[in-house]
Amino acid sequence: MPEDINAEIIKTNFRNRIHLDLIKNNVDIFEMYPSYFERILSLWRSDQFLAEAELANNYVYEKLKQNNYAIAQVLSAFAWQDSSSGEFDRLEFSRLEEVYDIDVLKSMLPEQSDDIKWNEFEKAAIEDFLKLYREQQQRKETT
Repeated sequence: MPEDINAEIIKTNFRNRIHLDLIKNNVDIFEMYPSYFERILSLWRSDQFLAEAELANNYVYEKLKQNNYAIAQVLSAFAWQDSSSGEFDRLEFSRLEEVYDIDVLKSMLPEQSDDIKWNEFEKAAIEDFLKLYREQQQRKETT
């Protein structure tokens, strides 16, 4: 029984912190937690933890409108890197599609511009996303 109580306390504290920091105080998770944002979002969306997937994703989509760099962070969170070279290997498109609406993500991709400083890994993740997105759209058109 005490474990259940502790779990509920943790969930409540985490929910309160997310709602206060990210929503009420309008904190940009991509700037504040650049290395951990997807872990935080996963807990926020998780049916076993907070079960607020729609709220979490709406928050992400809103931040993507405000932060052109964040789309590269989102896509990179679903990318694999080659274990020997550290370079981009592939994007887990199907997993990305399970979590986000890829049409919304595609619409949020800004045109490449000099003021957006994506690194090579992020550029590769974006290019792979666009390639896989186009392929999926073509398959939909033929069916």
